Amino acid sequence: MKGFVRFTILFLMAHCCFAEQWSALSFVTFNDAQRSLMRYRNSVIVKKELSSLATQILFSWNVVRPLEGKYLFSMQVYDATTQRWSNWARIAEWGKGVQRSFEQSIENDPSFFYVRWQMPKGHVADKCRVKVEGFGGASLDLVYRLSFAAVHYPSFVSERGNDLNFSLPSIAIKHMPAISQMEAQHRERNRICSPASLSMVVSYLNGKYEAPESFAEDVYDYGLETYGSWPFNVAHAFDRCRGRFYFSVTRFNQFAELYDYLKKRLPVVVSVRGPLKTMPEGKTYSEGHLLVVAGWDNSHKKVICFDPAFSSSKDVLHAYDINEFLKAWENSGRLAYVIEPRD
Repeated sequence: MKGFVRFTILFLMAHCCFAEQWSALSFVTFNDAQRSLMRYRNSVIVKKELSSLATQILFSWNVVRPLEGKYLFSMQVYDATTQRWSNWARIAEWGKGVQRSFEQSIENDPSFFYVRWQMPKGHVADKCRVKVEGFGGASLDLVYRLSFAAVHYPSFVSERGNDLNFSLPSIAIKHMPAISQMEAQHRERNRICSPASLSMVVSYLNGKYEAPESFAEDVYDYGLETYGSWPFNVAHAFDRCRGRFYFSVTRFNQFAELYDYLKKRLPVVVSVRGPLKTMPEGKTYSEGHLLVVAGWDNSHKKVICFDPAFSSSKDVLHAYDINEFLKAWENSGRLAYVIEPRD
């Protein structure tokens, strides 16, 4: 194996600048020169200073899926409370026909649970290291961006019941396709809300239909045994958009942050948990559910969504009351998949 090439990226590119900031998203983006060097290496190690102290870290990546072989992502975090590094943990395998996440749980130590790092109670992290290794012909020059959402749960502030914050001009993203997961020709149609939501987003961005059935198969996590693994879904969306858009997993600070994406005509996939008054009949969303936010109706104080759980595509475009939406979204920690054009 050839030697490691190390890139320490110290600049931060966080989207968030809100007064009540409990989550901050930042990136390591590899330019053409760096990726050219990586082509001749088997491994790369990146050190990342987090944008804020974190009790939880969400890691995701934008990598073109290789025609052969796979990538192995490993990671360690620095516990700023004990002032020591965690052990290296395998995060995920990603490649041709391969997508598998891992778990490493250690009592009273930073632990990784398939899609997130979790710090022990009372501890915070302030930096991390990521190692990316290529196997079986997977070239590291296909690695474009690594994303890090630093989340500090004790700083979370609810927005529920605060209608004065939502006097925002109405906005609606046009030409969004409506796809019902329940109409999909898939044996697990009840479980594919995340790939169905991203199928709508990718169809919108590419201007052509993206089948939820094939999207679901290409993101199935053989470690967590789910179609809803957050980093695999955004990684595949990047690949299906041919690298024209970056995708990341994050948590938002407030609804206004989501609205900023809508102003740019960028839909946002969000996770909700628990009942919504006008949700599809027979659904509870008690285990969590993903849908697309594509607009805001200021007159009626409703969030315009494309909810793939409706039984028919004609009903997928649906508006939820803002307070109902906020309650369900906050139950999922305001989780979101966000988009950024590469241009």
